[in-house]
Amino acid sequence: MEGMCLKDGKSGGRWASPSSDAMFGGSDAPGVFSDKGSSRWKQRALYDAVRDAYAWSTPGVNLARVSIHDEVGGLNVHWATSHGLLLDPLELREFIESRTA
Repeated sequence: MEGMCLKDGKSGGRWASPSSDAMFGGSDAPGVFSDKGSSRWKQRALYDAVRDAYAWSTPGVNLARVSIHDEVGGLNVHWATSHGLLLDPLELREFIESRTA
């Protein structure tokens, strides 16, 4: 899904921001993966890792990551939600339980 990510990631603030550039030493030009890449993507990955670690280490806190690229009950999450389709509740519950940390 690199093409989709790159297309979306080049738009306003998703490739770089002042705070992410300060945190990671800058970014390459949008869409360029050279020495620096995207500082905003690195920042997002770090923040997600912190949330995952918190959920994993804190009793009573559960976290399930669902990507727009995932499929639930044979439906792509992004496609279904973009078209106003509801995912099957039982299939969704099973999927979330399989991803819950």
